[in-house]
Amino acid sequence: MYRTAGDDGICMKLSGEKTPGVPELTNVIIADCIVYHAHGGFVIGSNTDGSMQNIFVNNCSFIGTDMEVRVKSNAGRGGTVKQVYIQNIHMANILNEAMGFDTCYADMPAGKEKSTLYEQPNNKVPDFSNFYFQNIYCNDAAKAISIKGMPDALIRQLYFKDMVIASKSGFNCENAADLFLKNVHIITAKQPVFETNGYRNIQITE
Repeated sequence: MYRTAGDDGICMKLSGEKTPGVPELTNVIIADCIVYHAHGGFVIGSNTDGSMQNIFVNNCSFIGTDMEVRVKSNAGRGGTVKQVYIQNIHMANILNEAMGFDTCYADMPAGKEKSTLYEQPNNKVPDFSNFYFQNIYCNDAAKAISIKGMPDALIRQLYFKDMVIASKSGFNCENAADLFLKNVHIITAKQPVFETNGYRNIQITE
């Protein structure tokens, strides 16, 4: 499939969990796609409160998009997203991040304070975990990887393996836990390559 879009190229979003704890969207395969000139190449969110599990993305190319892989939501419309497998991805000329996670997307509903929003009951807080990335290659992005979680709802268990990203800046992580990078090469002139804040357990190996 070839696609040029004025919004996200391939986007998965879902609201309304019928049975608490049971994902409404499961076992999805996306393969052999090329996306040109979209906000995001492959995107999850921002509505994720229906919950998702077992998503597979394989052998896709993203060229000239604002971002390549983007996972976004916020308190009020977030849910569980887990067991996502993204592999064999080629990208070029990415305007912003090659890969990004954001659980404070589009800020917040009017009248809410960021520091207390996720503490409110029944607020549908995003729960992102168990993402697996392998064989990812990017030529020219503004930033390699950006991860922005909430202080009391960390993005966790992210696995990055066999990746090469050439970018103007490197890896930024805020409020995340259990990140594993193996054979990940970020080619950038900006130092430091890795910037972290509010994280727990990041392992980087060759």
